[in-house]
Amino acid sequence: MKQNEEYRPVDISTLLGKNEDDPIGFRKFNSKYRREIDRRTHTDKCYICKKECKGFCNSHTIPRFSLEKIAQDGMLFNNFAPFDIAHIDSQNGVEKSIVFHLICQACDGSIFQDYENEENYVSPPSQVMLAEIVLKLKLRYIWLKHREIEAYKILTENIPSNSDAEYVMRKKLNEAIYFRKKIENEYSYAKNIINSKGTIADSYQIELFAKLPYRTAVAVQEEYVVYVDLQDEIIYNIYDTDNKKIKYQRGIYVCVFPMSSFTVLLVFRESNNKDYMDFFSDFNVMTLDQKLQVLNYIIFSYGENYMISPSVPKETIDKLKIAAEKNDVIRSRSDLDPKVVGAKHLINSFSFSKMDSIPNLLDSKYALPL
Repeated sequence: MKQNEEYRPVDISTLLGKNEDDPIGFRKFNSKYRREIDRRTHTDKCYICKKECKGFCNSHTIPRFSLEKIAQDGMLFNNFAPFDIAHIDSQNGVEKSIVFHLICQACDGSIFQDYENEENYVSPPSQVMLAEIVLKLKLRYIWLKHREIEAYKILTENIPSNSDAEYVMRKKLNEAIYFRKKIENEYSYAKNIINSKGTIADSYQIELFAKLPYRTAVAVQEEYVVYVDLQDEIIYNIYDTDNKKIKYQRGIYVCVFPMSSFTVLLVFRESNNKDYMDFFSDFNVMTLDQKLQVLNYIIFSYGENYMISPSVPKETIDKLKIAAEKNDVIRSRSDLDPKVVGAKHLINSFSFSKMDSIPNLLDSKYALPL
């Protein structure tokens, strides 16, 4: 998710003061609000084809074939695994791993058939395949934004009118509505490329396509907004909200697709996205091992949409917490001066000089047996 404010779903339990100190109360609270959000976001029409359908497809963001390649007894570690939170499951079955419910079975089975086919990774993906990857991500982000917007509405209904809390909730609601529209525009862009059947050329620029001769213990398909480049220069200062660049921030796409005897590693961006030129100028002259370390750091520092094989030792998973909690720390520091202290705080938190502080799950050291 890219896991910045643009795509991250709201944690309604935290906002209303529910936490792990009362796990039973938390579960009841969470269940009640999830049911209400489900009710308010329910629709009978597929988001893509607009046709009525009785039930939505259980759409996986990461291709199912990759999830199955790293699962043990059908189970996988999710992004909560490093934290050991008592009332939140740290494992999911393949069926429930990073899914969304927004499109019909027919659309899911036809539109994404190119990139979700293992046999199509003999050579670098086509523009259509790249657009399919982007479209799948945008659909999940739209689904999350639908739910986040309704969550903020519920919160607003349950706090005093004209209070500071109501002001904050309404501000967050308006931001969520804005970002949903932005994501919908990005969805339309990717869909147009797919509909063109490849006649819209050079829409995406592949920065890395590699086939690792082993099966990684992690699977990923995500877009990441990277705040700091490899030289500790700011790409996006998320504290400087007056800067129009923040509203139009874009990410880089990273895919790690474990397969039967190898792993596909793919990094790409929109061709007209120039914000990462300095980043990729440095990245592209690195050795493959260095690139793996950079991407591993991005995956666990900037995102949450990854699944890990339960074969990875618990002590290794625990060490990922250093990176995994960065985004929560960043979002909590609303007191920082945006243009000076905030920028320094971002560099201190996300500097790639710290990338060797966490285990590199893309390294062959953690490879799964073939």
